Amino acid sequence: MPDLTVVIPTRDRRSILGQTLGRLEEQAGDASFDVKVVDDGSTDGSPEAVRRCAGSGRLDIELIEQPGRGPAAARNRGVAATRAPVCLFLNDDTPPRAGLVGRHAAFHARRPEPEAALLGAIALPADPPPTPFMRWLHDAHFDYAGIEDHERAGGGRFFTANVSVKTELVNRVDGFDERMGAAAYEDIEFGLRLEAAGMRLAYDPEAVVEHFHPEDLESAIERLRRAGRWLAPLVERHPDWPVPRRPGARHRIKAAALTGLAASGARSTALRREIWRFLCHEASREGYWSAVEDRPPGTGLRIGRRLARLAIRDDDARLPAVHPNSMPRDRVQ
Repeated sequence: MPDLTVVIPTRDRRSILGQTLGRLEEQAGDASFDVKVVDDGSTDGSPEAVRRCAGSGRLDIELIEQPGRGPAAARNRGVAATRAPVCLFLNDDTPPRAGLVGRHAAFHARRPEPEAALLGAIALPADPPPTPFMRWLHDAHFDYAGIEDHERAGGGRFFTANVSVKTELVNRVDGFDERMGAAAYEDIEFGLRLEAAGMRLAYDPEAVVEHFHPEDLESAIERLRRAGRWLAPLVERHPDWPVPRRPGARHRIKAAALTGLAASGARSTALRREIWRFLCHEASREGYWSAVEDRPPGTGLRIGRRLARLAIRDDDARLPAVHPNSMPRDRVQ
């Protein structure tokens, strides 16, 4: 029986999934572990590619297939198939740096108590170079700087791109909530339930994965607006979680002021970041309140539309004209 199982949900990410599996294969001698890849209804040939990968290397890989039911259900399928006492959750687009699996395995060997869990770090890859907007968004989303005590990261930082937990504790809280069918807040909701059950989430900044997720401001606004709707069930189940302010007059005033500055040609780094912060928060706010008020999600922003049109033209917030869709050296062919 392996000491640890890596659980990876995937859907239509054959190329970057191949890079992730290739990096895991390089670590096959670092610890006793296997890999469960749960394909959530891919149509790009991912299952066939994973099968070829499973039969060609040192890595023990099992492919599990399900129709598109979302990442929460996919992770539950992976956990159900494991025999290991520890589950390490990675995403398909988070290739691990050297030593990642070994650090997680060593932590759990030192800390065998069921409640001990470990959060690793998520970094942007150096190649292709991330844009200024991608660097800002990454730091804003993954709040590692806010961890004051590395022994107490908190369930609200249960980022399933790089986190390990005892299988026993996962089963004790009945796994991920499959009613949260998108990749949005389902991991945080799960982390809060784990914490309520006694989980103590430590943080190891040396256990690193690289998050390959090229994104510009325009696509981030739409993604966050959709994700904001999934914040509503999290807040319903965890009333202490901060609720976004209802979009209103204060936000219109702020949007108008920022629009005026952007239209005047002001281009300081601080102003850019404040515009990005406002637009991303507004997208999440509007998504959340559309769900709470049972309104159709619609498209685009209700507040800050003109500001968004100006901001997305900024080269710092756009992807380069030629930007690869996948990392090089694809492991799965």
